[in-house]
Amino acid sequence: MDIIEDDPTLYLDCMVTEIANKTGIHVSINYVSKFLKKKNYTLKTIERRAMRLDAEDMQRFLDEIATIENADQIVMLDESRKDKNSARRRRAWSKKGKKAVLREFFGPSDFTINYTLLACADVNGFIEEACDIVIRDGTPDGNVDGARF
Repeated sequence: MDIIEDDPTLYLDCMVTEIANKTGIHVSINYVSKFLKKKNYTLKTIERRAMRLDAEDMQRFLDEIATIENADQIVMLDESRKDKNSARRRRAWSKKGKKAVLREFFGPSDFTINYTLLACADVNGFIEEACDIVIRDGTPDGNVDGARF
């Protein structure tokens, strides 16, 4: 089970190789699949979380949002980027009933086409006029800083 704990995104064939490398025991992909099922593991979509996620900040946000009486007053703005990590594995093994959460550091990329999507929405959906695509090319105009956000 250490193999899954170390890297829950491994494919079954990679697990077979890891088992052989760590224990010297050669097993089939079918055996690993049945073993994982017996141990209540399933393959799930990964929920990626930044390592710097802070429970105190989340609680402060929830406390502040709870003071708003009318949901029509809420406007959410968020950014999402596309880079070399966009093609990362999206599924991982996890116990039944538990989310497949992968904690990792998010850092800069060297992918040739990087862009950031700024999206804004309210209770009625996206506010198109407030959404923007920013090509991140290393120039000041391609950066999403606090002023632009």
